Amino acid sequence: MNQLVVSCRSLILILCALSVDATPLAGRAKQYWDESIYSTSPTDLTILDFHVSEDTSLTVTIPAVGDCLNVDWGDGDVSAGLVHTYTEPGTYTVTIQGQVERLKFNNNLTLVKVEQLCTGLRELSFDGCTNLRRVGSDIDVSGLTNMSRMFHQCESLYAADISLWNTTSVTDMSSMFAGCSSLLHLDVSGWDTSSVTDMSDMFRDCWTIMHVDVSHWDTSRVKSMAGMFTDASRVFVDPSTWDTSSVTDMSYMFSESSASIRVDFTHWDTSSVVSMVGMFSNAQADHLDLSSWNTTRVTDMSGMFSGCKSLVTLDASGWDTSSVLNMDRMFSDCHEIFSAGISGWNTSSVTSMSYMFYNCARIRDLAFLANWDMSSVTDMSYMFAGNNFTELTVPGWDTSSVTNMSGMFISPYLTSVDLSLLDVSSVADMSNMFGSCVSLTSVNLTSWETSSVTDMSYMFYSCKVLTELDVSSWDTSSVTDMSHMFESCPVLTDLDVSEWDTSSVTDISYMFTECYDLSPEVSGWDTSSVTDMSSLFSCCTSITATSIDVSHWDTSSVTNMSHMFENCNNLTGLDLSLWETSSVTDMSGMFLSSAAMALTSVDVSTWDTSSLTTMSEMFYNCRSLTTVDVALWDTSSVTDMSHMFYKCHSLSGLSVSGWDTSSVTDVSNMFYECYRLATLDVSGWDTSSVSDMSWMFHECESIPYLDVSHWNTSSVTDMTAMFQYCHFSELDVSRWDTSSVESMFNTFNDCESLTALDVSSWDTSRVTDMNEMFYDCYALSNLDLSGWDMDQTYTHDMCYNCPGCDVM
Repeated sequence: MNQLVVSCRSLILILCALSVDATPLAGRAKQYWDESIYSTSPTDLTILDFHVSEDTSLTVTIPAVGDCLNVDWGDGDVSAGLVHTYTEPGTYTVTIQGQVERLKFNNNLTLVKVEQLCTGLRELSFDGCTNLRRVGSDIDVSGLTNMSRMFHQCESLYAADISLWNTTSVTDMSSMFAGCSSLLHLDVSGWDTSSVTDMSDMFRDCWTIMHVDVSHWDTSRVKSMAGMFTDASRVFVDPSTWDTSSVTDMSYMFSESSASIRVDFTHWDTSSVVSMVGMFSNAQADHLDLSSWNTTRVTDMSGMFSGCKSLVTLDASGWDTSSVLNMDRMFSDCHEIFSAGISGWNTSSVTSMSYMFYNCARIRDLAFLANWDMSSVTDMSYMFAGNNFTELTVPGWDTSSVTNMSGMFISPYLTSVDLSLLDVSSVADMSNMFGSCVSLTSVNLTSWETSSVTDMSYMFYSCKVLTELDVSSWDTSSVTDMSHMFESCPVLTDLDVSEWDTSSVTDISYMFTECYDLSPEVSGWDTSSVTDMSSLFSCCTSITATSIDVSHWDTSSVTNMSHMFENCNNLTGLDLSLWETSSVTDMSGMFLSSAAMALTSVDVSTWDTSSLTTMSEMFYNCRSLTTVDVALWDTSSVTDMSHMFYKCHSLSGLSVSGWDTSSVTDVSNMFYECYRLATLDVSGWDTSSVSDMSWMFHECESIPYLDVSHWNTSSVTDMTAMFQYCHFSELDVSRWDTSSVESMFNTFNDCESLTALDVSSWDTSRVTDMNEMFYDCYALSNLDLSGWDMDQTYTHDMCYNCPGCDVM
C-alpha cells in the first residue's frame, strides 16, 4: 500500500514537470497556473501577507512542502519556486496554489498576516515570526496533531480568530502561545482538548491577555502543565473543574501570575503529580486552600511558594510529603505567612531545605517544626535567614546528615541563640552562619563538634554587639577558609583562638578586620598553607607591639598581604624579619593608616620581593616611621609604586638607588610630603614605562638636590604637581621627552629656591593644562619657553610671581 502511494505521488510530480518542460520559467508558471481554482477550489489556496523592507529583507522564503505548488507573489510574478526577491519594499499578498502539507516558518521577519490556509495541512508553525500581527479565521487545522510552539515568540500578534479550530486530534500544545506579549484577546473556549497530553508553557509570557476561558477544557489526558501560565501576569483563568488526574508535572504552572490565582483548587486530583517546583512562585495569591491535595508521589516542592509576598493563609495540612526529596526555597520571601498547617508533615525523605523559610518575617520561633524528621537533610543553608527571631532554641532535631549550614541563622533581630543540642558533626560549610546578626549578644556553641568543617568564612561577620564567644575547644583541623570570620565585630573582646589548628587554612583575609577591641593571640598558628592574608588585622586598633606576635609565622605560601595591618594605629613596632615573602605579589596598603600610624620601625630588609607587582600605599601615612631598609629589594616585577611613602613625615633616609623600576607604570604621590627626607638617589632609575609621575616629590622640602637628568619620560602623561614645594636650587630636566605629557598643572609650583631650569626643548604639543605651572618660582629669572606649543593649553596663573617666565 505504501509503495502505491509513493508511486502515485511520483507520477503527479512527473506530469507536472512534463507539462512545462519546454517552456521558459516565467511562461511555465503562468501556463500551468489554474485560474479557475479561485472560484472552484478555494480550499486549495494558501494566502499570506508579507512586508519586505531593507531593514528586514527583500527576499521571502516560504517553507512549504506539498505537490505541484505554484506561487503568485503579488507583484505580477508567478513561479513554481518558493523563494522570491522583491524589487521594491512594501506589503505583498502571496497566494499559493496546490496542496500544502507542511508549512513551518522559523524566525521569519517578513510574515505579517495569515489570511487563509489550504485544507489537508499536517504540520504548521509560525515559531519566531516576530512581526506576525493577525491570523484569519479561514484555517483548517483538523489534520494537525502537534501545535507545539505554533505561535511561539510571535510578539506582535494581537489578533487571532481561532475560536472554531478543530483540535480533536492534537496531542501537544506546549509553548503554543508562549511569548505572545501583544495578544489582547483569545477565544479558545470551544476547543476539544481531549487528546492533549502536553500543555507546558502554553501561555507563558502572555503579558497582555486579560482573560482566557478554559473552564470547559477536557484535560483528562494532560501529563504536563509545567509553566502553563508562567508570567502571564494579567490573565484570569478558571481551571477549578479541570481533570488533573493524569498530570505529573505542575512545576512553575502559575509562577509570576497574579489574576489567575483566584481559583478553587479543592477539587483537583494531584495523585499523579511528581513535580510541584515553583508552582506558585512569585504569584499574587492571598489565600490558598490546598488541604485536599494528594501529594503522595511528589518528590520536588522546591520554590513552590517562593516569593508569594501577599500570601496570608495557606492550608497544606493534609499533605503526604513522605516522598518529597527537595523543599529548598519552598516558602522563601513569604513575608505574611505564619503557619501553613505543616507541623505534621513527614520530612523523613527530604535532603534539601536550603532557603526554605528565608525572609518569612512572621515566623517567631521553631516550635511548629519540633516534630519534623531531619535525619536525611544534608542542606540547611540560609534556611531561617532573614526572619524576625529574637531568641532562638533549636529543637532536638537529628541533624547528623547535614553538611551545609551556611547563612542558616542570619537575622538582624536575633539577640540570643541556644544551639547546644544541634549536631554539627557532619557539617562542612558554616560560612555566614550568623553573618549580620547585628543584635546578637550571646550564642552557646561550646559543645559543637567541628572536625568536618572546611568553610568558616563570614561566620560571625558584623555581629556588632557580640562581646564574647567561646570557641576555644573547636577542632579546626579541616578548615580551609576563615576569611571575614570575625570581621566587623567591633566590641568583641573575649575570644580565645590560640589553640586552633590552622594547618589546612588557605585564606584568613579580613578575618579580624574592624575588631577594634580585640588583640588575638595567634603566635602559635600554623600558617604554612595560607595564601591570602589581605586585611587580616585591618583596623584592629587595640593591637600593640607587645600584644601581638606573628614573628614565627610561615608565610612561604602567601601571595597577598595587602592592607594586612591597615589602620593598626597603636602599633609601634612589629617583628617580621623572618618572614618568607618570595610568593607575595601584592603588598599594597600593608601598613596604610588613615589617622597616622604609630609605627616607628619595621625590619623588612631581608624580604624577597621578586614576585611583587604592587607596592602602592604600602607605608601610606606612616608619619612616625623614621627608618625602613628596603635597599636590597628586588622590584623588577613591580608595576605600581604610587603613594608608597605618602606622608612619611619622619622618614629621614631611604636607599632605593638599586631598585629595578623598568616595569613600573605609576609613581604618583610616591614621596608625597616626605618632609625630613634629606637624600634620595633615584638617578639610575629606569622610568621608560612610567605614565604617571603626578605629585611624586610634592613637598620633599629637605632634599637639596635631585638627579633625574637621565630619566626616560617618553611614556609619561601626567606631571601634575610633581615638584611642588621642593626647595632645591637647580634641576636638570633638559633632556626629558615630554611628547606624551597631557598635564603640567602645578609641576614646579612654589619651587621658591629654583634659580635655573632649562625646559626649552620640551615638546608640549599634547599638554592641555599648564595652570600655575611656575607659580611663585620667584627666584627663577631666566626661562625660555619660546619653542613651546601652547595653542591648546590652559595657562591660568602659569607664570604668577615668576619673573623669568613670559608666556606672551
